[in-house]
Amino acid sequence: VDSQAPMSSLTVPIPPDLSPACRARNTDLGTVPSGDTRFGGAEFGGYARFDGTRFSGEVGFEGAKFGEAARFGGAEFGWGAWFLGVKFGGYANFDGAEFGWFAVFDGAEFGGFADFDGVEFGEIAMFVGAEFAQRVPAEVASYLASRSEDARSPTTSDD
Repeated sequence: VDSQAPMSSLTVPIPPDLSPACRARNTDLGTVPSGDTRFGGAEFGGYARFDGTRFSGEVGFEGAKFGEAARFGGAEFGWGAWFLGVKFGGYANFDGAEFGWFAVFDGAEFGGFADFDGVEFGEIAMFVGAEFAQRVPAEVASYLASRSEDARSPTTSDD
């Protein structure tokens, strides 16, 4: 996908690997077909809206870069999601998102406010080496404190 214009909700089959091909200025993604989906290395220059998107398989955003805002409010990550080394330049919204088995944010950088209100983590949620420019969201800290020794792993730029 290479476009400067916003995309409407996609319901057409898309390839399972959207990695370097996705350099959209503004992205609005609706339903993703069944199976695993990859956005590794993708660059979202403006806003990326995945609100309510249902990923039935495993989804990977490894090394992706989000510009102004990344919205995943109410998104469903069926099997789980990889956000390894992702750079969120602005607002990152995961309000009400549901992660099936796992959510891995190791090495992720949250440059703006990170909203995890009402998020439902599955069995595994990892934020090892994740950096938050503002504060570690209470939902993240609470989950990690209840599940692992890595509760202190996320940091803020104030630390």
